[in-house]
Amino acid sequence: MASSYLGPESPRPLAVISEGYRNHYRIPMYSEFEKYEFGQSYDEKMFDLIHKYLELGTTDRLCYVGESKGSFAERIADKFCLLEPVMTVIPGHYSYVETDTQKVLSIRIAHTGSEEYFRQNSNPKNKERSDYDKVILKDAIRYFENPMETYAKYHEMCI
Repeated sequence: MASSYLGPESPRPLAVISEGYRNHYRIPMYSEFEKYEFGQSYDEKMFDLIHKYLELGTTDRLCYVGESKGSFAERIADKFCLLEPVMTVIPGHYSYVETDTQKVLSIRIAHTGSEEYFRQNSNPKNKERSDYDKVILKDAIRYFENPMETYAKYHEMCI
């Protein structure tokens, strides 16, 4: 009869590998840049979608809304040979606090990130030429309080 104790060694496919076994199992160490990549086929598919739907040209001014860690912006600029530097806007910010019951609670910090940035820049007083022609949003929706309004502001700024 099997033991009722289920330690990290069982069940086998779900076993935990401790740091002490790192060299034994030859777990690869990735550079800071490689940690956030999904590989060449992912990049190429993303580039195809950007080309097909955004029609990003060399002279376009791009605004990239996404996390700064593992930003895809530099690879887009290189691939499409953008002449202007990509403007990067962080999508938003969450802070994490521990509650009395020792659970972690996420709190959205208001007036930070792209939603606030585009709200301010879509002000009728700022009807100058915008700083960009095209916008890419990557993993940003979870930060938006009002996604429909935010998308409308993006659209206004690009016209």
